Amino acid sequence: MLSALFIVTMGCGNFGGGCGACGSVQPLPGGKLPADQTVEGGAQIRLTQAGFTKLTAILPGLINSQFTGGFCVPRGSIGSPNGFLGTGAEWCDTNSNGCNPGCKANVSVNSLSVAVTGNQTLRVNLSTSINSSVHIRGQVIGISASCTINVSSNNLGGSFDIDFGIKPADGELDIHLAQINQFNLNLNFSGCGLISDIAGLATDIIDSFLGQFLVQLLTPVIDDLLQSFIPSPLGIAGMMDVGAMLEGISPGTEGLLESRIVPGGYVRLDSGQRGMSLGVITGMNADEDIATRTGTRPDGVPFASEPSLCVPPIPTPQFGSPPANLPITSRSTFSLNPAGEFDGMPEPTADLAMGISETFLDLAGHHLVTSGGMCLGVGTSYINQLNVGTIGILVPSLAELTSDTGLDPLLMVTRPQKALDFTIGSNTVASPALTVGIHHMEVDFYAFLYERYVRAFTLDLTMNIG
Repeated sequence: MLSALFIVTMGCGNFGGGCGACGSVQPLPGGKLPADQTVEGGAQIRLTQAGFTKLTAILPGLINSQFTGGFCVPRGSIGSPNGFLGTGAEWCDTNSNGCNPGCKANVSVNSLSVAVTGNQTLRVNLSTSINSSVHIRGQVIGISASCTINVSSNNLGGSFDIDFGIKPADGELDIHLAQINQFNLNLNFSGCGLISDIAGLATDIIDSFLGQFLVQLLTPVIDDLLQSFIPSPLGIAGMMDVGAMLEGISPGTEGLLESRIVPGGYVRLDSGQRGMSLGVITGMNADEDIATRTGTRPDGVPFASEPSLCVPPIPTPQFGSPPANLPITSRSTFSLNPAGEFDGMPEPTADLAMGISETFLDLAGHHLVTSGGMCLGVGTSYINQLNVGTIGILVPSLAELTSDTGLDPLLMVTRPQKALDFTIGSNTVASPALTVGIHHMEVDFYAFLYERYVRAFTLDLTMNIG
């Protein structure tokens, strides 16, 4: 049971269904989780001042390692470079240094510095070197020509302000280019005669006060372009087939687990210093019938969180009531404020601190059970030693009913009756760092006797695993 719990909570693995089962995540019903099953700040991250300094120091090396072999600028065109009596141009149209076709651009970071200028603003100062050879082919009213222009810069970059915030609609982390303080191309061109002269003039204009003014006007356009490169969502949001993950040990298990784990809820930078406190929105839900998502059943269970038919109608967690008493956001979700060291008070000794709240663990424990993911059927076909003869050692009367070999098949079926309960302790023998409370986990033992499976007995388990 603990192995199954580990598999589900940790996601993909090479056990059971494997990574192929995890890869097919379905969209959330209606595109969202029930608000009352979502906790903003349910997990928390603290990037300390020491970690910020180390991260800034190693970033240039990491970026340069990614660009060791350069990158390819794809072929492009304008107008009609190939048409009869056409006018147009095509660039990067030949094979060059592994770009087929394309232009190889070599890039390296000269310097990168980061400073916090406000509680939500990060200033990035970047200088790069770049060089490339660009083949150009074109025609003017059918008269064609071609050449290669060499482009280089020893100081391409500038100063940029990046704003961090929270989206009001869904509470997720919002990252935007606030403004470009300074931007310089410092490009040098050679080859292609007049084209190089024109390109050099354009570079001079961009690097002048006029160019800086134009860059400011283009900031929203550049920000929109950057947004297209940021994944949405930044984390996990989807419905996972738990049954497919466990088919290797328990064929026939059915269960869908809705999850939403994305950065958000709150974000704060240490003004004048370098450190970040970041919340993570944690939500989980299981619904046996996703066609009904509104209202409440007569037994008090919301239609949006109906449990699987293999477990009793366990009420959903109510975090607005004692003992949690969590405040409710404008999005009708619950929230947890940054706790102690996760807000730099005091600053953790580690470079990066990450934590999961007991609130979210309890939420996950509830829906892991109600999804049906813990209604397992494990038998002799998977574990050879699990047979009637083995159990007969503990139950002699059962052993008397077996065949001569004593290897008659046995099937264990688990039926959880209560949600899993987690307790975070102080990491001592008396108070383990994490305790998993299993209450009334019923395990039915079916023995294959006289050519049919017969339920021999039921074991009721209640235990705390520290």
